[in-house]
Amino acid sequence: MKLLMRKGESIILEPIMNIEIVTMNEYSSSVLADLSQRRCEIQNVDTRGGNKVITAFVPLSNLLGYSTSLRSITSGNSTFTVEFSHYKAMESIFEEETIKRITGF
Repeated sequence: MKLLMRKGESIILEPIMNIEIVTMNEYSSSVLADLSQRRCEIQNVDTRGGNKVITAFVPLSNLLGYSTSLRSITSGNSTFTVEFSHYKAMESIFEEETIKRITGF
């Protein structure tokens, strides 16, 4: 199994979520910095009613604990919605980490 996992031609697909965050202007740079650490692909940063609206694609696995993180960064002054967007082939470095975490080798 170990050899097959390492030498096989398979890929791991990970679910990618579409996230929309509505935050006050003063928190937008902190929110964007946090998103960049979560392997996000920022799609758009717009203004709506005096607030910043950030839309991005992010792997589902990187959203664990995001609600708590966003509340902490913005002192509870932001909202976000998440919905499934598509599957994407996982980058090889993250693929190796995932295989090790699941199989133990």
